[in-house]
Amino acid sequence: DAENEKAQVEADACNIIAAEAEAKKNYAEGELAKAGPLVEKALAALGSLNKKDFQQAKSFGKPNYNVSCVFIATLHIIANMKDEFGKTYEHIETNKKGMPTKATWQGCQIMMKNPDYFKNTLMNLKDQIDNNKVPKQNIKPVKEIMKAEPDSFIEEKMAKLSSCGAGLGQWV
Repeated sequence: DAENEKAQVEADACNIIAAEAEAKKNYAEGELAKAGPLVEKALAALGSLNKKDFQQAKSFGKPNYNVSCVFIATLHIIANMKDEFGKTYEHIETNKKGMPTKATWQGCQIMMKNPDYFKNTLMNLKDQIDNNKVPKQNIKPVKEIMKAEPDSFIEEKMAKLSSCGAGLGQWV
């Protein structure tokens, strides 16, 4: 009888753990379902940009502060990232820790040196981002920028300043 009680206590504990795991799974699936359309919207916004959009943004001598925030956030995301061929993005200089050495508008202009290559790099990062392969050191400054300057990532506000900034802000 003592063995049966012990087994029942163990079974009850396992059932609680299983119920908690199921609740976490359901929550994660719900969050993922909500995120899917946002990811598609972000990729569509990025996909709508063309070479001229990037060239126009690159030509800004001193862009609106919010525009520069979006591009600097992007620079942080892709710094030291590898493309599908294992090659590091070639237009961002990084230090030994993999952080951009020029997290400035000038560094962003260099990052956009080849607009087609830049856009393709961003479009091809989805799998790496989805699989959490973006180093945490890259994400931390992006979160700080987004927290300090949330207006930089509101599409309607950014569209008035730069179509490229608005599209890129949605991607970020």
